[in-house]
Amino acid sequence: MTYKKDDILIFLTNKPMAHACEIVGEPIDKNEIKKEEFYGFVKSVISHKDGIYLMHTIKPMPGFICVAETADIIRKVEPGEMPENERERPLCEWTEAPNIFIPAQNEAYEKLTDEERCYALAKEALNAHCPEMKIASMDLKNNWFTKSGKIADMDYWNEEIENITDFAKKEEMLKLKKEITDYMQTKRFKEYFTVTVGTPFDDKDMLVIYFPDLKDKLDPAEAAGTSFFHVAVSKEFDEVCILHNSTDRRNFFRSLGPEFDEMEQAFNYFRNKVLNIEN
Repeated sequence: MTYKKDDILIFLTNKPMAHACEIVGEPIDKNEIKKEEFYGFVKSVISHKDGIYLMHTIKPMPGFICVAETADIIRKVEPGEMPENERERPLCEWTEAPNIFIPAQNEAYEKLTDEERCYALAKEALNAHCPEMKIASMDLKNNWFTKSGKIADMDYWNEEIENITDFAKKEEMLKLKKEITDYMQTKRFKEYFTVTVGTPFDDKDMLVIYFPDLKDKLDPAEAAGTSFFHVAVSKEFDEVCILHNSTDRRNFFRSLGPEFDEMEQAFNYFRNKVLNIEN
């Protein structure tokens, strides 16, 4: 059975208890912590095909975000089984994807390449969200919010590793690179293509609407030219998020869930280790 965003499920997880043990400083092996039943909302569908969902728990430990696979899910909670006040999805703005657009089913899109489909959905979302915006350019990226892209970014440091003169340290970095790459392969989060959108700007009113964090910082004359922002299109093609500014981007990062954050931390750890050796 497949589920959709905002469905309430009963599922098994050990993540909240593992997190509680970490907070109090208990040494733990997460694999030894027994999974328990939790109620939660489907925060996002990570993969329809593989049956992987990002969950927002309701009880017995509310507000925890974790991943559940089909094998962990006991059943969907039907209307009437829970009080209405418990069925209201708790929202936390800083962990919610911003400016979400849910595209309608369009069979014509299924005949397009992934690149063509990303552009079509980005245009559709922008037309619905800010129809007056003029688009000067679109450029597809796939390395920011996809697992394969982040893993490919590890190869950026190959030249720096080759330049390490200490043989033992070079071997250490090559081993660490493999370990972290293998670790990143295990992470589960909703993946997105990224479309960089360029828009011509010569109007202060438009500047304030679409880039509120720049309000009062730029003279209208300085805004003339092309400004850029990002549109994230899910690899499932079921959701589009418009990231106008830095606040939108930060909230979007957090909305991807804890395993995206763990992957980012691992990447940053590796990068800093290489830089420390270089310096």
